[in-house]
Amino acid sequence: MRLHRRVVIAAFLVPPITGWAQAQLYLFLLEAPGTERLVSGTIQFPDTSAGDSTDVKLRLRNLGTQAVVLDRFRIKGQGFTLENYPSIPHVIAAGTNVDFRIRFRPAEFGTYSATLIVNDQTYLVVGRCPPSLAVALEEQGQWRLLSSGSTVSFGQVYRGQDARLRFQLQNPTDQTLGVSRVELDSAAFRIAEPLAFPLYVPPHTSFAFTVVFAAERAGVHIGTLRVDERFYRLEAYAIDPPFPTIEFQFDSANYRSGQQGQVRLRLKEPAPVSGTGTLKVELVPDVPLKVADPAVQFLEASRATIPISVGQGEQVIRIGETTSATFQCGTVAGKLRFTAELANRQEQIEFTVSPEPVRLQSGTLERSTIGLRLRVTGFDNTLSASTVTFRFFDRSGAPLPPQNLEVDASQPFQTYFGNTVLGGLFALQAEFPVAGDVSLIGAIEVSLANRVGRSEPYRVQLTR
Repeated sequence: MRLHRRVVIAAFLVPPITGWAQAQLYLFLLEAPGTERLVSGTIQFPDTSAGDSTDVKLRLRNLGTQAVVLDRFRIKGQGFTLENYPSIPHVIAAGTNVDFRIRFRPAEFGTYSATLIVNDQTYLVVGRCPPSLAVALEEQGQWRLLSSGSTVSFGQVYRGQDARLRFQLQNPTDQTLGVSRVELDSAAFRIAEPLAFPLYVPPHTSFAFTVVFAAERAGVHIGTLRVDERFYRLEAYAIDPPFPTIEFQFDSANYRSGQQGQVRLRLKEPAPVSGTGTLKVELVPDVPLKVADPAVQFLEASRATIPISVGQGEQVIRIGETTSATFQCGTVAGKLRFTAELANRQEQIEFTVSPEPVRLQSGTLERSTIGLRLRVTGFDNTLSASTVTFRFFDRSGAPLPPQNLEVDASQPFQTYFGNTVLGGLFALQAEFPVAGDVSLIGAIEVSLANRVGRSEPYRVQLTR
């Protein structure tokens, strides 16, 4: 007797890199697409307002004939960080380059400097933050500074209702500062109070205003808040009102492994709007599985997830193209879980699929070169099959010796179930050497034991 499985072994050979050499790297500033300028010693950043950030694109180019190992690469100083840089050590082949960025993000106005270290070379990095109004967002009673280009989310808002966020123009300097415009470019967003421009903020004070989001349609809404030359992306999600409770209807109160069933869905109350979603069936097994049991699925879709939908004012939910779906319970004991998601509503229900003895489903018995070959298929939803018992019968159905031939197959089954991707399904093959007239044997009866008990005997007739 033997259980079969396929093993695939793959090998990958990676040739070693040779010929590394220390050499001079050259640093270039990428001022525009397709152009670069050699950096002689200083990297100058444009003026950047407090809370904003500016990136400078740079390129390390190996102009030599041998590879260079980049093993020292960092920046020292406040306000500057390296972005999109390679992991160190990094090999730069001859004639190739590595691109990276330096980001300047000053926290307050003033002059900033840092040192960029590239192997044994150093470069001075400088930037200036001129006095300007900072833009902040109120979050849980605290003000958070915003960078130009950053995203502000209003979260989810029911259609027909509104959400409000407060912004603040902060002046941390000793002089009066102002802005000439505060604008929005989307009808879904508006400033709650009228503003007069130019708008001035005295030293060490602030000015607050409110942005309101309200939408007539569901979906994602994008807008831009502009404060002079700086801009901030506004994002909000308008959703429909909550759906009523989803109710499950099944054709049985209990299900077993290897069984099929039917499920229907309806809403407790009519749908306020049309909605779509999914119905998913899955098995939470009692025992570890290498992959999910593939037999747990909806027959109509040949997969474990199927689309569902409902129209405005309807209560019956369509599953695929009809109002019901046929599902398979799989071949492993555990919890059979159904999850229905419709618009913003989710409901779950579970059934216990109890452990049970091995169930044999099909088999063949035929002559072989040494005697008889028996093949049987079935499933063990506990994945604990152990002893296999065989009984032999003549053509008239009378028992033949030996009456109970028992084989301990615990180890082969354990190995098989530890590697299979078929859940509890298995195929067993047994060879029986026969001394004498094979034609006297008419059938073999087989049964398997697992931790729950012994299967019903399954008799296989000799076919040829």
